[in-house]
Amino acid sequence: DYKASKAEIDDLLSPASVSAWLPPDGVLVRSSRTTIDAQPSALVEYRQELNRAGMAVKMQWVIFPIYYDKRILIFGCGVGSDPSHSWDAVQAKFNTHLPLFQQMASSLIIHSRWKRAP
Repeated sequence: DYKASKAEIDDLLSPASVSAWLPPDGVLVRSSRTTIDAQPSALVEYRQELNRAGMAVKMQWVIFPIYYDKRILIFGCGVGSDPSHSWDAVQAKFNTHLPLFQQMASSLIIHSRWKRAP
């Protein structure tokens, strides 16, 4: 039964490796290491332009990949804007929501982690 080492987990969530978490058209804005429910995690911000269902939109996302029990759990939030808006305007709108997104991520509890607790 394989268990990843701390070094492997650190590498997986390092700023140098987070581009692997992005969709092919995603552009990394920033990343940093963090923890969620005492588990190794990262904060990854990226942006992308989407065109789906006949609608174009500029999106800015934050995702939190969390390593737990040989799995990667991902929590993500984003804001969208009309493509006529500049990326600076999208970033400004996103920044007003980021504290809420971080509070939501901070409140995550990995239920199965605590079910095993004595």
